[in-house]
Amino acid sequence: GNVEFAFQVYGNGRLARDGSGWRLSPEGSGPEAQDWKEIVDGMLNGGTFTVQVYNAGSTMLVTRVGP
Repeated sequence: GNVEFAFQVYGNGRLARDGSGWRLSPEGSGPEAQDWKEIVDGMLNGGTFTVQVYNAGSTMLVTRVGP
C-alpha cells in the first residue's frame, strides 16, 4: 500500500535535476544528511527503499536507509 507522511528538516538543501532524475544536495555530509538524501531521492524518483527509525522523545531518528 501507500504510506503518507510529512517531515520537517532543519537546515538547507537544494534540489537539482540531472540525466537520471531529481536529486537532493543536502547541506552537510554527515550520516543523517546522507540518510535524508537517500529518502528524498527515492521519493522523487519512485524508488523502493526501507527506512528504520526510532522515536527519541519528540525526534524521529533515522537508523538505517537502504533498498
